[in-house]
Amino acid sequence: MAVLVISIVLVAAFYAKLPTEVAYRFSGGEPVDFTGRGVAVAVALVLQFVFAALSLTIAGLATLATRRTQAPETALNRMLFTVMGNLMGLPQIIFAYTMLDIFLYNIYQVRLLPVWIFTILVLAIGAIVLAIIFIRAIGQSRRLTR
Repeated sequence: MAVLVISIVLVAAFYAKLPTEVAYRFSGGEPVDFTGRGVAVAVALVLQFVFAALSLTIAGLATLATRRTQAPETALNRMLFTVMGNLMGLPQIIFAYTMLDIFLYNIYQVRLLPVWIFTILVLAIGAIVLAIIFIRAIGQSRRLTR
């Protein structure tokens, strides 16, 4: 939800400054495709809302499944469900960054780190965090079975 709120704040801060035609796709650092600013903002926000809704749905379904199976409330379960509910945060962060990059280019002709590099960094950090969480979860599950 935090990324959704940040995206809404970015749109509110930059919308009035955007030109009527917004460059959204680039090749060799130069814009190659344009769209209206309303369309660009609408697509960015719709994607953010979709990812937030998916995140809430996943967390809700995981919680419901736990209640229906009467699984015990443990720190391990809470941690795993928190991770499951927040996995949609990774694409949300990438789309928020992309939106910011598009806004900054169209207003100030400034480009951030290329989106593909940012995407790799976010996914690599996400994979490391997930690996750490799952290693901890395996360790906790072993202690529970002893």
